[in-house]
Amino acid sequence: MLHLQSHVNRTVKVPRQYFWKRLKAFDKIQTLLPKTIKEVKIPDNFSNSPGDVRYVYLEKVYQGEVIERLDGLIEEKYMAYSVIDLSLIHI
Repeated sequence: MLHLQSHVNRTVKVPRQYFWKRLKAFDKIQTLLPKTIKEVKIPDNFSNSPGDVRYVYLEKVYQGEVIERLDGLIEEKYMAYSVIDLSLIHI
């Protein structure tokens, strides 16, 4: 089994509350990446809590579906999520 891990550091010049409001809204990832994401589907039982899953549909260069799971969230300090399936990505 292949395990990959990635870390991204990026400086964003916006107020901290503005950034975290969008980042913690796991079901609204399009607000951060509007030109890349075509659609986001959320299960009926979604609660924006660890364990929740979102289905992200990408367009342009990396067309396809990515299934992601929210693993942890400590407001304004920490967020972790996993890509659990890339079954339809066309690279």
